[in-house]
Amino acid sequence: MHDLTIERMRMHNEKAEEKSLQFSLLLTVEQEKLNKLEEQQQAEVNLRALKLKQIAIEEKHREKQAKQRAKQLAMDKERLAIEKARAEREEQLHDERILV
Repeated sequence: MHDLTIERMRMHNEKAEEKSLQFSLLLTVEQEKLNKLEEQQQAEVNLRALKLKQIAIEEKHREKQAKQRAKQLAMDKERLAIEKARAEREEQLHDERILV
């Protein structure tokens, strides 16, 4: 009878060790899942940060292009005003020659 009790205790201990090993393995797997999830979340945060930087760079580029277009338009307007003044001056000189 004593041997039977010892055998039951041994089996109980083996089952407890097996459950402990299974829980340990399960804990390891869950920890790995958590680590992967944290890595994925960090990668998403980094991706969002890069996208925000890209958007900021594109916005600066658009602003720069808009300033360049405005500058070009101002230069074109000034050039047209000069050409118009020159044309009027030439027309005035032409009219004066005719009258002389």
